This record gives sequence, C-alpha cells and structure tokens, in this order.
Amino acid sequence: MYKNSLTLVGFIGQSPDIKVKATGEPFATFSLATSRRTNKLDENGQRVQITDWHRCTVWNEKLVEVVEKYVRKGSHVLVDGSIHYNSYHKAGEEHPRAIANITVARILMLDRPETQAAPTNSVDVAEAPEYVGNGECYDSDVPF
Repeated sequence: MYKNSLTLVGFIGQSPDIKVKATGEPFATFSLATSRRTNKLDENGQRVQITDWHRCTVWNEKLVEVVEKYVRKGSHVLVDGSIHYNSYHKAGEEHPRAIANITVARILMLDRPETQAAPTNSVDVAEAPEYVGNGECYDSDVPF
C-alpha cells in the first residue's frame, strides 16, 4: 500500500488568508517556511542553510476556525498532510509550471500560548509551566 503523507515543521510566512468557496465552505491558505542545511560551506566555514517555502491549504471547517483564531505570521507549527501537484501554462512560456500544494490534515502549534499579561524581561524557567501544542497546560511531574 502506498500513502501520500508528510510532516513539516516550520514558521508561518504570512498570516493565513481565510476565504469562502461558492458553496459557502471556508478554507484557509498560508505559506510555511522550512529550513535545511546543505553540505556546502559559506565563507565562515559554516554549513549553508536553505529555506524552502510551502503553499498550504486547509479544507476542514473546524481546522479553518483554529487556523483563523491562532495562526499568525511567525507562528511555529507542525503540519501533517498530503502533497498535491498542479500545473499551469504562463503566457509566453513553452513549458508548463508545476506547483506543489500541501493539503493540511492536522496542525499543531509549537509556540507557547500568548498571555494577556505584559511580558517581563526575564522568566524563571523552573516556574514556567510546560505547554503542549493544543494549548493545554500540564504540570512537569508527568511520569513520562
């Protein structure tokens, strides 16, 4: 059996665009940036980092609501979904262009939830609660 599945971890490039289809169903689109390091070295001897951009679309109505409410430019997220390819011809070009689009099935927020209190300059890590991607707070005494 073959499966079209992928997982990406990256940062949202721009705040999601929420639109509504002619049938009245909402959907969301956003760009996701991921990074990878190559074997090439820069002038400082460091491995070169390349950023890849991914076009993502959310069709699930409940997930669209979550994206609209919580996802913003710069959000750190994990996206599960599938990849789909489309092609089109640009005027004046002989060969078609290919576009890869990620259909999002699940998204996890990897940022800490925003608090209503103003941020302080320093945080005692021992006192800060641990957060899971769905925004629920758990004590640090979990046995695993």
